[in-house]
Amino acid sequence: MSKVTFNEANHTYHVNGVEYISATTLMKKYGLSVDYGTIPASVLAKAAMKGNAVHKALEEYIKGDQSMISLFDEVKMFDNYVQTRGIDPKCIVPEEIVVDNTYEVAGTIDVQYIDNTEDVLADFKTTSSLHLDVVAWQLSIYNFLACKGDMIKYYFKQLKVFHFYNGRM
Repeated sequence: MSKVTFNEANHTYHVNGVEYISATTLMKKYGLSVDYGTIPASVLAKAAMKGNAVHKALEEYIKGDQSMISLFDEVKMFDNYVQTRGIDPKCIVPEEIVVDNTYEVAGTIDVQYIDNTEDVLADFKTTSSLHLDVVAWQLSIYNFLACKGDMIKYYFKQLKVFHFYNGRM
């Protein structure tokens, strides 16, 4: 059994002591991510702090902490989505680390759930702009990792993004 650790401070994954490339770093390496180089560092830091807080609140809500609903509008909107769609909260999985030992790639899936009979893999975004091509690559890589590279299986039938911006989802 592989022992996987994630270092949040420098966003690195280690499997049995070996550093794996993260899905986001892999995307950057091949020019498949957004370049925020023209945005001031202070603006990026503020946005990252808010995004991380929202992600953590969504994770805690999914784990059962209903107090998160009143903490962030984003959690309230996601809760409304869950209620409206009739999604069983016990079937929602937050923040699962997935790895591929052949290519030594790892990533963390924000959320997985079942909507009707469809398995859904989704990501939460709090950016001012949504870059669908980047999200499509990211979710496809996560799907590959979750399926353990079995392209026939391709586990998740739906890949979704929850984009929170200006009080909307």
